[in-house]
Order: sequence, then C-alpha cells, then structure tokens
Amino acid sequence: MNNQDLDTAAAEELKNQIDLGDALARLEVNPDFIAVIKEAYIMQTLVLDSQWMLDPNPPVRQEALEKIMGVNYLRQKLTEIKNGADGARQDVGEN
Repeated sequence: MNNQDLDTAAAEELKNQIDLGDALARLEVNPDFIAVIKEAYIMQTLVLDSQWMLDPNPPVRQEALEKIMGVNYLRQKLTEIKNGADGARQDVGEN
C-alpha cells in the first residue's frame, strides 16, 4: 500500500466510525431501542436479575453475575462507539 492508499483507508475508517456513531445517536432516541434495550434488557437485568446475587446457591449467583457483566459489556461497547465517533469527528475537523 502506498501513502495515498493509507490516507484513503484512514479516511474511510474515520467515516465509518462517524457513521456508526450517528447510527448509535439515532438508536438512543428511538422509542423501540429505549423500550427493548434500555428498559427491558439493561434495567431489568440490573434491577431485577441482580437480586439473585444474594442467593446462597453458587450457580444462581454466577448466572446473575454473568448477566450483569453482559449489560456492562454492552454499555462499554456503546461507549466505545460514541467515543470513536467523537474522536473521528475531531480528526476530520467536524464539531
């Protein structure tokens, strides 16, 4: 690859990061996303399923922990997408 190809690939990657961030921004205000992901999955898991962490049965506690970790991984990925898009916007000079 020459420098022009690298520049083109880098510009395409920045565009992809921005597009993904824009898609996430649209999702975060979408009523279906809010109902299914934020309320039904994230909140239910954190509020209801986390109560199983108090169960004396180790497999039940382990399952609850895995569910909570799954929520955390999803939230972490969404944050990475947002931060990647914000950084890409700065790199290309968008506000």
